[in-house]
Amino acid sequence: MRATGFFYESGKQVYLITARHNVLPTNEDKLKTGRMEMDYTTTDFLPTIDIYLQEAAGTAVETVDIRYTDGTTSLAGIDIIAVPVEFNPREFGYVVWSADDVAGPDSATETLESIGFNGDSFPSSDLPYNKELYRQSKITPQTLSIMNNDLNLAVPCGLADWGLEVERYGNSGANNGFSGSPVLGNDLLGVHGVTMTPYESGFEKLELEPCNLIIYWPATILPKLFD
Repeated sequence: MRATGFFYESGKQVYLITARHNVLPTNEDKLKTGRMEMDYTTTDFLPTIDIYLQEAAGTAVETVDIRYTDGTTSLAGIDIIAVPVEFNPREFGYVVWSADDVAGPDSATETLESIGFNGDSFPSSDLPYNKELYRQSKITPQTLSIMNNDLNLAVPCGLADWGLEVERYGNSGANNGFSGSPVLGNDLLGVHGVTMTPYESGFEKLELEPCNLIIYWPATILPKLFD
């Protein structure tokens, strides 16, 4: 599984935040997405996570295994997992978010951005996974522009939110790897969940031009992981 995450601090502990389905089996039917049917289920158990940390001197790799990591946490019905890390991401130049950086949907800007790593960011998926190959490769982040919407009341999706993305319409697979990436406006607004391409009838119902739907989980959920 090639995916994205970011760092979040609660108390004195720093966590890697990513989509739970990147790590654990996840059934869409069990997620709190209201009438929004996301139509995906993952069955893979991937407890070992290699975290690639880019810095001026090169790329470091830190590995965590949730089977042996106390404090890994998630919430029922929410596609987010938080995994404690023992290294300091700030030493590698990474931002570490906290509850002070979390913004609610009312403060969202018209255009949001999700910064992550899709298939274009990595070596070819046809090659066997090799940690040293990935460490030596230039892994370039991509930016996904998301149009914020005021249609959530038309199709409420439970505890999740959604926005519109047109650049890669018709090829939602081009966004594979963005799951778990931060969704940003003026502050931290959410955690990218999944990209969907609705049926044409769905566009007509919502009076939308053809586009992908980006389902994301509001960042206001993050502090609740640690209550």
